Amino acid sequence: PICPCTFSADGKQMYFTRSRYSNKFFSRKSIPNKDTVVLLEIVMASDYDTGTKEFKTITPFEYNSADYSVAHPTVSPNGKVLIFTSNMPKGYGGSDLYLCKKIKGNWSKPQNAGAVINTEGEEVFPYWADDSTLFFSSDGHEGLGGLDIYKSTWNEKTNTFSTAENIGTPINSSYDDMSLAL
Repeated sequence: PICPCTFSADGKQMYFTRSRYSNKFFSRKSIPNKDTVVLLEIVMASDYDTGTKEFKTITPFEYNSADYSVAHPTVSPNGKVLIFTSNMPKGYGGSDLYLCKKIKGNWSKPQNAGAVINTEGEEVFPYWADDSTLFFSSDGHEGLGGLDIYKSTWNEKTNTFSTAENIGTPINSSYDDMSLAL
């Protein structure tokens, strides 16, 4: 699967998706849930070591779950809003987009991005182009076929998104179109 990552504006933190797994002394394996599905989780990497060219600190996102996937993070350039995909209960459909706000250095509890973004279908691969423009893929909004890429504008004052707008051809096609990055 495609699992994009995102970086904070200063490049000091990387947010990415990985399968839930167990890292035991002699083995490393994926952990399935009660339905034998391997779930996805968001992980944050920090403390980049220029010598080893690796992040030293890897921290699971506090809202990961053993019951549903939390994946495809994107952080607004100003670092104030994190958007991700999840199939957590009480959503609009298969996978919805959720957002958390940075408050006093911590991420707020996830809130559903609402019906102007989410549908009974799949909303995945969000991408912040700037502090108010969000791109994402969906197969639930009216489109050209499969997943199409949509654009919506975030209004920080009202805590809402504008109606999702299909960005059309030549970007979208009758196939799955996903994970736009500019």
